[in-house]
This record gives sequence, C-alpha cells and structure tokens, in this order.
Amino acid sequence: PHKTSRREIVIPVSDRLAECFNKEGKLLPEISYNKLNRDVKNIFNKAGFHDMVVRKRKVGNNIVSTEHEMWELMGIHRLRACAITGMLESGLSESDVKAFSGHSYSSKSFDRYVHLSTAHLDQVYQKYQNR
Repeated sequence: PHKTSRREIVIPVSDRLAECFNKEGKLLPEISYNKLNRDVKNIFNKAGFHDMVVRKRKVGNNIVSTEHEMWELMGIHRLRACAITGMLESGLSESDVKAFSGHSYSSKSFDRYVHLSTAHLDQVYQKYQNR
C-alpha cells in the first residue's frame, strides 16, 4: 500500500478482486450485515476453528464467563479487528491504518479493534531492549 494523500491509501489489487467492487468502492452485491456474519461463522466452522474459548464480559457489576467454540465468536467485527491489528503489526503507521479502516484521526473507537499479539509485543520489547 502507498499513501497518496492524508486520507487516501491505494492498495494494489488483482483485476479479479477489483471486479467485486462498484465505482463507489463498495462490494457488489450488497448483502445484509446479518447474512455476512452468518457466512463468516460458517466459513470458520467449516475451516475447523473448533478450539474452545472462554469469553468474559461484564454484566452489571458481575463478570460472566461463557465457553464457545472459536468459530461461534467470529464475525465482521472480529475480522475487522484482525485486519487492523495485522496492518499495525506489519509496520503500517497508526494514521495510515486509521485512514484505511475509515476511522478519523481522533477516533476513540479505533482502539477497540487493536489486539496486538504477545509475540508482537515481545518482538518490539526485544528490539528496544537490544539498543
């Protein structure tokens, strides 16, 4: 990817992938959010993402833990988080990733999509430790 302006990032794509987008840059055909989430879950289920995961969330003043197969927790927001995190871990700047993902430069919601891996954080720590 290369940055062409403060708000635009150009990412080269294959002709086949480009055919999936209309002139406004939206995916064709448009499908509902719920259908897309179901499709994502089905893909991960068929791909074998059956490891058990504990999900903890706050309900009132209590922490509630529930156990799920990994594929059950997959959806558009999880894929978005994976893409954003992957771009950051591959070295793109935060401002470029925000622009690419449609977040404003002062966006507070951006942070909820960033889940840096322990391996990445260890690598960054080692890089600065060895200076």
